[in-house]
Amino acid sequence: MQLGIVGAGRIGTNHAKILDELAEVESLVITDVEAGRAEQLATSLRRASAGSLEDVFARCDALVIASSTNTHADLLVRAAERMLPTFCEKPIALDLASTRRAVAAVEAAGISVQMGFQRRYDPGIREIRQQVETGAVGTLFLVRSQTHDPAPPHIDYIPTSGGIFKDCLIHDIDAVRYVTGERVVAVTAFGTEPNFKEILISPPLRQLEAAPKPLRYISVSKEAIDKVNAKFGTTFLHAVLPAGKLPKQTGPLSLGFNRGFKAAHPDFPEDAAYQIVMAVARNAPKMKELHALWKIWSPELMLHGLSEENVHPGAKRAYVELGWWDKAKQFPPVTYPQ
Repeated sequence: MQLGIVGAGRIGTNHAKILDELAEVESLVITDVEAGRAEQLATSLRRASAGSLEDVFARCDALVIASSTNTHADLLVRAAERMLPTFCEKPIALDLASTRRAVAAVEAAGISVQMGFQRRYDPGIREIRQQVETGAVGTLFLVRSQTHDPAPPHIDYIPTSGGIFKDCLIHDIDAVRYVTGERVVAVTAFGTEPNFKEILISPPLRQLEAAPKPLRYISVSKEAIDKVNAKFGTTFLHAVLPAGKLPKQTGPLSLGFNRGFKAAHPDFPEDAAYQIVMAVARNAPKMKELHALWKIWSPELMLHGLSEENVHPGAKRAYVELGWWDKAKQFPPVTYPQ
């Protein structure tokens, strides 16, 4: 079999070296937008030669697409026209329309195409999938997938790659689908603009909200909180969050709050502590609208547990100026377990 390789960069070089060792491969024809790079790779192998893209499609029995992402769709369509079995690095394309065009051409031709989602063949990933399928890991509630490249790509690669999400994160999406056996129902990115005026709701809650299943919130009873306080000498606060405050929250939620709120570190300058409290007071009402975890905010939440002995002087100055300091008297001072 004679194989063609389009792309002599990092991943194309890896594929070429592996294929050059296989007995089933008689020869390789390598092409690249930089002819010199294709020639350099070919001379380092035993059974390879450099050629043009036309050479690859004219002479080869199968194709490996390892070129930049913006070329994948057109090369897949051309491979389908030539009836060439193809291995293509992910992703298929940079946009949905081009992806569908390439898939339609492949399906119409009936050729075999494999995309470069290799994690499904990793022994560790396969073992995890088996344990999920057999129930060995118990009920699956959350899957966390995190990817780290050993080194960043060359700067010239980035503009044509589609970026970190289309080029790399899709490995995680595919692996999660494979391990869980379920379709991905939502993919969401979270962040904030430079002025921090718009902050998205809690990422974990938004991800769970997108799933087609109910959410189950776990309440902590007042009796349980009282027992902890009595045993350890703490002063955790009990409160009830009304229904509808959190995504898919259908009933009241009984919670225990840590009463050790500190608006400012003791080592902060007085003016810095003052500015921090004023900034929270100024922005918190808007944050309550934007962020799930801030829906439980109130001045009382900031003040419970504070006293003349443990409050920062700068923070107290802000509380007094806001007219909030008397609210601290509603709660006993915070204590910590010894």
